Amino acid sequence: MWPNNTHLQVSQGYLELLYTRGLLFSTLDAGIVATSMTAIGDEMKSYDNITWIILAYLLTYMGFAVVISRLSDIFGRKDVLLGSWLLFLTFSHGCATSTRMTELIVCRALQGVGVPDSMLCRKSHFSN
Repeated sequence: MWPNNTHLQVSQGYLELLYTRGLLFSTLDAGIVATSMTAIGDEMKSYDNITWIILAYLLTYMGFAVVISRLSDIFGRKDVLLGSWLLFLTFSHGCATSTRMTELIVCRALQGVGVPDSMLCRKSHFSN
């Protein structure tokens, strides 16, 4: 929340650009991971856990969709949006630097927590 009731003045076009960029990153992420599943399994020599990469992401994405929506009502949409982008980017970096399959699965699951706000709550952000 913004201290002393000050509000950040941002133009509508700039917000749309930020939302579109967030959607682009999350969509690119899903597309890249889906097409490189066999390469990931080959690199980490763990084909039996390969489905957990997508499953962990989808479980947390769908599980936190309602929670993130409710948090944005409580704490403010901009603050929750920035927090969810921070989570997504932080754990995207964690996915990129992971060396074991377990690390990748955990980072992928926590990455899924940051996605619902940028994908599900976009319409409610612009209604204010």
